Amino acid sequence: METEESKKAFLMPVQVSKGGQRYDIFFTEEQSYRMPLSKLKEKCIEMKLERIYNYFLALLELVASLCYQRNYFSIIAFEPHFPAAMCFNCAQDPNLPFEMRAKFTKLILYLHLDKNDTLEFMSIPVLSRPWNSIQSGNSVFPRAFDIPIDMDKRLKPFVEGYIRDCNGIMRSFEKDKNELTYAVLMLSESMIKYGFYQTQEELIDLVDPMITLLDGSKDLTSKQEEEQKSAMSHSHHRNMDRYEKNEQNMSVMKCKTKMCSIMFLVMDIQNDIRISRILVSYKERFSS
Repeated sequence: METEESKKAFLMPVQVSKGGQRYDIFFTEEQSYRMPLSKLKEKCIEMKLERIYNYFLALLELVASLCYQRNYFSIIAFEPHFPAAMCFNCAQDPNLPFEMRAKFTKLILYLHLDKNDTLEFMSIPVLSRPWNSIQSGNSVFPRAFDIPIDMDKRLKPFVEGYIRDCNGIMRSFEKDKNELTYAVLMLSESMIKYGFYQTQEELIDLVDPMITLLDGSKDLTSKQEEEQKSAMSHSHHRNMDRYEKNEQNMSVMKCKTKMCSIMFLVMDIQNDIRISRILVSYKERFSS
């Protein structure tokens, strides 16, 4: 990565098309042929070059892993090649494969969100507080650090919209989509810890659809089951297959476990709010 030649040999450059409507990827080592990023998987399968598509996915995963825990050496090296706008747009693009969108979502988290020095995980609930920090009239919501406004405006609609669009249904046979769901949940968990959600109303907008998704009563284990449910819209048959521990169900259970972790985090925030309210009330009565 120290020279342009090594970068070209290692990376498959992605650039905005001339019209600015899509992202194109350079498909050959000579970088003489470019195609829409949305067509990469289809083209590789057609040409029996799945290894190239798998290499690109592995490349995105590797870059995200190298940038993990604010590895600034890697962040500085890769940020020009995977700018924030590209990662945001690709993560949200419904024309891209789910597994590719999942990789770009990880890049948002490790390459762009975590790099901000102003962001630190909130310590909640706060059990020890200075007396002079308890002031009536102040917001009792946990104090957040400086939030990048541009990220705040783009990340919240993406995360909340994706979870809401799941309509409370997870399909264990859609492993690639479940990978994207897990990446979005990881992103939302970090956003909560960093203090992106400043009011209870904002938090509810995220948590309500997540609780519906966590429920699992509408989850499906096969396409056949989905077709049967569509044909019998009034049926209340409970599918017990979703409780079985098998490879197909593991991607769903992984997401459910992450949602439980997020719910515990939200409960910590609620406890912090209750502690703050009690202390404010106590100080007001003590002062009077």
